[in-house]
Amino acid sequence: GHDIGLTSVPDTVQVKISSSDHLIVLCSDGVWEYLSAQDAVDNLRQNLQRSNPDNAAHELGCAASDQWSEHNESGTIDDITVLLVKLQEQP
Repeated sequence: GHDIGLTSVPDTVQVKISSSDHLIVLCSDGVWEYLSAQDAVDNLRQNLQRSNPDNAAHELGCAASDQWSEHNESGTIDDITVLLVKLQEQP
C-alpha cells in the first residue's frame, strides 16, 4: 500500500506566471498519490465549466478520495486538501 500521513517537507516548484495562466492549484499529497497534474487540470477544467471554483475544488477532492478508495481495500485515505487561486486578468 501507499504511505499516508503528514510530512513537514513540501514539494515546491517556482514558476513565472504568464497572462495565459488562470489558476494556481495547491493540493496536499493525498491528491497527487493517484492523480497526475494533467488529471487534476482536466477534472478542474470540466467542473469549472459547469460550477464555481469552490465546487470545482470539492469535486477534485472527491475524485482523489475515490481513487484512494479504489486502490486501498483497507479503506485508508490520506489527507486531501485542494485550494484554487483564481488569477485576475490584467487590463
